[in-house]
Amino acid sequence: MRWQNIACIFLYITHTYSPTAFAQAPANEEQLCLAGSATHCHDFALSLAETTPPDYTRAAFFYQKACDPKYQGSCLNLANLYRNGNGVAKNAQKAKTLYEQVCRHNEALGCSLLAREYLEAKTENSVGQAIELVEPFA
Repeated sequence: MRWQNIACIFLYITHTYSPTAFAQAPANEEQLCLAGSATHCHDFALSLAETTPPDYTRAAFFYQKACDPKYQGSCLNLANLYRNGNGVAKNAQKAKTLYEQVCRHNEALGCSLLAREYLEAKTENSVGQAIELVEPFA
């Protein structure tokens, strides 16, 4: 029975979406993003970051457009780009600021990555700060 369900889904997808629709999807995402849709900006940025080779510079631009209206997934991905210097100048402070923003919205991953930043700073109270951030999610 399970393989029949999978076959039905496959047939639905192949008959509903033409190859040209798949090819046009990124362009449509970009147009919808530029029209103001943060979700489409995020989706388009993801597609840019996952191409071969990745286009991190353009991805950063579209993550920023989605992050501005507080789309936290984009803020998190943009922080990672700044932390690693992919497509943007490496900027640990900007990455930390974005992790803080995501953590303030009670996103566990953002708080965990911010905790990592505190631990790597190795200041006198960094361990306590890190524990404080992740404790609510434990």
